Amino acid sequence: MLAQRPVQQLVIVDDCSLDGTWDQLRSLAQIEPRIKLFRHEVNQGKGAALRTGISHATSDIAVIQDADLEYDPAEYCRLIEPIRSGKADVVYGSRFQGGSDAHRVLYYWHSVGNKLSLPRAPTWPRI
Repeated sequence: MLAQRPVQQLVIVDDCSLDGTWDQLRSLAQIEPRIKLFRHEVNQGKGAALRTGISHATSDIAVIQDADLEYDPAEYCRLIEPIRSGKADVVYGSRFQGGSDAHRVLYYWHSVGNKLSLPRAPTWPRI
């Protein structure tokens, strides 16, 4: 991840792993100043890890990445381009969709709704 040009900071939250990850991360952080480590002493789950990480992030743009590398770090530039160019405030990636078809979700769902054929409301006689 750190090899990618736009990465200015790597905030890592260890949510009380018991596999020795914390010790390895501490060794790596000693030689890489862009790494900021935080550890939960009790497992609190992904939501708490996200809150911890976001509260310590100082860069203008944050990419949230699970330890299983759900997104390819080589695509970070492509992922954040709509933000950098002023076309988006937020970008969501998908490891399932793939491809380069960026779209505005709001407009997409509007088009789906517009294509639905809904029955007309009944008209009542005026009295």
